[in-house]
Amino acid sequence: MGGPVPWGGVYHRTGAGWQTVQHDISPFLWAVWGSGKDDVWVVGDAGTVLHWGGGFLSSVPSGTDQQFNGIWGSGKDDIWIVGSVGTILHWDGNAWKSVPGGTSKSLEAVWGSSKNDVWAVGAQGEMVHWDGRSWSEVKSGTDQQLNGIWGSGKDDIWVVGDVGTILHWDGSAWGQVYGNTFNDLYCVWGSRKDSLWVVGAAGTIVHYAP
Repeated sequence: MGGPVPWGGVYHRTGAGWQTVQHDISPFLWAVWGSGKDDVWVVGDAGTVLHWGGGFLSSVPSGTDQQFNGIWGSGKDDIWIVGSVGTILHWDGNAWKSVPGGTSKSLEAVWGSSKNDVWAVGAQGEMVHWDGRSWSEVKSGTDQQLNGIWGSGKDDIWVVGDVGTILHWDGSAWGQVYGNTFNDLYCVWGSRKDSLWVVGAAGTIVHYAP
């Protein structure tokens, strides 16, 4: 999940509605992910990493001042962050560690079907894949910036990007899908394999339901 939260604002929805969560970080925050209600991570500018343990938000050292754009994990001890100049960090349950990603291009989003199948996408059609041992570049078939990624499983993954770019992975190859728009697309999510939602610039909303 991504999108700018102005001046480091963090909000938590409970039965009483949305409430502001207090913390002392001011940079923009760009993405949030959690394994449960007592394990939520928020990332953003200047290497900012915040963790919610159920009572308060605390800052966790990341070891870098790069901008973080996306975060995803398979569980509380296997979490990935991606960001500018190809930055990739991994959380093993104890600390954030830098992992070589094989690219210097900005990475905008990350998603995986398991701890041994993780994808990250970004600038100029950049795409890298983690197979459980290392990250390697994969040809996406486009040079447009890729902004969002989501899948229902290892053989059904969707990526969206600038100028209406929509890509689909069927388990063997990436192919382009026509989405009836040339607006920049930022985020993608589905409830199941045959129901997909995409949002983007100028209020664009695309629903895929074959």
